[in-house]
Amino acid sequence: AEAQERPSIMLAQIYRAGLDINQYWVSEKLDGVRARWDGKQLLSRGGKVFAPPPWFIKGFPKQALDGELWIAPGRYEDVMSIVTRAIPHEGWKQVRLMVFDLPEDTRRFEARVFAMRKLAERTKSYYLQSVEQFRVPDEEALMRRLDKVIATGGEGLMLHHEEAVYRSGRRGDLLK
Repeated sequence: AEAQERPSIMLAQIYRAGLDINQYWVSEKLDGVRARWDGKQLLSRGGKVFAPPPWFIKGFPKQALDGELWIAPGRYEDVMSIVTRAIPHEGWKQVRLMVFDLPEDTRRFEARVFAMRKLAERTKSYYLQSVEQFRVPDEEALMRRLDKVIATGGEGLMLHHEEAVYRSGRRGDLLK
């Protein structure tokens, strides 16, 4: 099924050395399937409606969430095979919606980080979790963290400027 319109999503630009790292929140870049919860249904980046079982989305909030349908590092193909089926099935038990932003929240990103943490705690669903957002003191620490993520099978890191508001399109205040 198709949504009435494609979700408007924020996209990252490529990281460049020399930034003031202290102005950014950092998270692991998850290798899953991008998904937007619109308060009622899960949508793909292209506007397709995913078909999770009702128990998967039970208790999800009425507000919009931007995230990644994810299992674990290196499991992208497994996620794809599960979430692209048109009929709900038990495979969704492996998947979680890892929330990394609140697209309708007009506050700066730093405030949204704390709001996402509270939202995940309040929802109390195994299937909805907030992506860990953290700070690093400098570029050297950032590169050490990147090496660690890559060594454990991860895809990379995302940097989100603390003052950024959510806007669709490719933005310099969101970096990969």
